[in-house]
Amino acid sequence: MAAIAARAKPLPRNYTPEYLRRSLLGSLRRLGRERTDIFLLHSPSAADLADGEALDCLGAFKQEGLARCVGVSCDDQATLASIASDERVEAIEAPLGPNRQDLLIDLKRAAERGAIVIAREILSCDLQARRPAAKSALSFCLAEPAIAVVLIGTTDARHLDEAIRVVEYT
Repeated sequence: MAAIAARAKPLPRNYTPEYLRRSLLGSLRRLGRERTDIFLLHSPSAADLADGEALDCLGAFKQEGLARCVGVSCDDQATLASIASDERVEAIEAPLGPNRQDLLIDLKRAAERGAIVIAREILSCDLQARRPAAKSALSFCLAEPAIAVVLIGTTDARHLDEAIRVVEYT
């Protein structure tokens, strides 16, 4: 039986400008920083972004100097399709790897316009609960020019050790 990791506390699903500002300012205060290098909305749906208010708010954070780069960490095809061409979204983080190639077309479109593409969950299982080898997952991601950053995202020390060995010899 495959183990499924769950968050200790679900992420908030509030994308109002007021909440986003309070969240960003609170994070900056806790970190003792005046600006963050990247600020991502986590897991919004396409409907959450449809009115443009949250993305406009990200642009305001950038103009105010509170964030150098702004973007969206998305989980699904509909959300990705809604932001892939949106110039307000400078970075996109999405699950991608040998078992999650369904988002690649929209991620390539985003990269072509200059968005930073961050691949996460590259070791995720397919529908039959098969996990790709770290070597094949990293090779897949490193061979794709659209991907700027690859996040290993594992809780298994063996997978991390394997990924380190792959990168050392790449």
